[in-house]
Amino acid sequence: MKEKTLFPYLTVLLTATPLFLYLTNSLFPLSDDKIRDMAIRTKNTAAPKVVKHPVTKPHPVSNFFIRFRNLMPFITMAIIVGGTYLAVQIGKGYRPTPQGLAGTGLLAANSFPTGAQVYLDGKLATATDDTLSLSPGDYTITIKKEGYLPWEKTLTLQKELVSQTNATLFKAVASLTPLTLNGASNIHPSPDGQKIAYVVASASATAKNGLYIADISQNTISLSRDPRQISKLPTNFDLTKATFLWSPNSQQLLVHTESDTYAEDNYLLDIDRLNDFDELADVTPRLNVILSEWEEEIVLRETKQFELLPEEIQQIATQSATNLYFSPNEEKLLYMATASATIPENIIEKPVSPSTQIEDRQLQPGHLYIYDLIEDKNYHLGEFPLAATTKNLLLEQSYQPDEQETASASATTPSPLPITAYNKLQDPDSFVTTSHNFKVHYSSIHVDGFQWYPNSTHLLITYPDRIDVVEADATNWVTLYSGPFNDNFVYPWPDGSKLIILTNLNPASSNAPNLYTLDIR
Repeated sequence: MKEKTLFPYLTVLLTATPLFLYLTNSLFPLSDDKIRDMAIRTKNTAAPKVVKHPVTKPHPVSNFFIRFRNLMPFITMAIIVGGTYLAVQIGKGYRPTPQGLAGTGLLAANSFPTGAQVYLDGKLATATDDTLSLSPGDYTITIKKEGYLPWEKTLTLQKELVSQTNATLFKAVASLTPLTLNGASNIHPSPDGQKIAYVVASASATAKNGLYIADISQNTISLSRDPRQISKLPTNFDLTKATFLWSPNSQQLLVHTESDTYAEDNYLLDIDRLNDFDELADVTPRLNVILSEWEEEIVLRETKQFELLPEEIQQIATQSATNLYFSPNEEKLLYMATASATIPENIIEKPVSPSTQIEDRQLQPGHLYIYDLIEDKNYHLGEFPLAATTKNLLLEQSYQPDEQETASASATTPSPLPITAYNKLQDPDSFVTTSHNFKVHYSSIHVDGFQWYPNSTHLLITYPDRIDVVEADATNWVTLYSGPFNDNFVYPWPDGSKLIILTNLNPASSNAPNLYTLDIR
């Protein structure tokens, strides 16, 4: 730390001192006469007596500037250029050694939250956030903070390059806070990850039973807002057994019910107001039109995402993989390999300082992988059983725009040509199947126990008895929670500070399970 702090100041000092002295001498030159006059001192100014004083010789520094005043501009320029060069080299990570300037690697040791201890190969070195200059090579970096799970990774430092830790620390002891108090069932997160719909059917006050929306968006207003009721319990069907389906834009909620009295009813609810099922119109006659519009929205979004992938990854995605889910920032791709394949090397240009973690480009069926679109890295997370249902691309691989349509399209067309050659999500024989087909394209939570953490650098993995988190490069695999939770339901808060689970902390009672927030950050 001291070395990093002193060098900039030393550079400025070496550069500014000669320049200051030169400018001083130029503005106020010290001639021999002035030097002699300055040397004459007397206590009695009124005495006319002439006193002889020894002549004082010029100061060596002044004498130097007097003799070489014509060369001073060149000397000053040389010092400025040399100081600038030294500052640039220090900024690149070079440090003085007995043999001269030696190249080093820079370690930016940062953590979230900050103020953690940083260990290099087991020895305490500094605290986050700080930048260290280290000799190139492999280092085991351990970051610890009281009350948090430790973080550890082996990083390879390279000359003149900056390696960042970007360590996300999770609490060692998570706290539970109830999000609901009257029970929750039939839970459905929205596609945008900002809302959760659920049914309350066991409240002591009948008026409080019904359909609710919990807003979990990151803005401060929503953080302080309680779940809001958008409908009361209907009189002609059981809302706890109804099938819910969000619209792709998360602005509407479709409620489907089948009963002995009514063969099939479908209601489209506005989530921003209180709805009365007795007054809502049945949208069954135009249900296919509504679902077709929603299908097109999904296809257009997935097509744009698919175009982000290199051609080699596109081929693997369509022929050797399933359950493809992009990270929230669309820079990484989670997928399950279904056939053996090899990802070619260097299919995109890598950044200046890529990750040095071990990757695996040889795909094996039944193994889970994450491909980094920015760094062209493919990380292996392990072998897992394939889910009963899978998500496949909707756009047909053989689809090509019709030449006639392309020729007739105007150059000023505000939107792309409509895509019609895609696999349909609607099942004419079962709305339950249709709903599930839509949901697997919304989130992996409806497929298996894997889902992206909101920061796009971690993956949540749900087991029957615990919740784990692992970095996208398959390092720092830790358990966040080990305890009871129902229906395998785990959902992250949008800012990653909490997880939402469904559980009954008093299983001996007959109380319905509630939604709880698990504070992990």
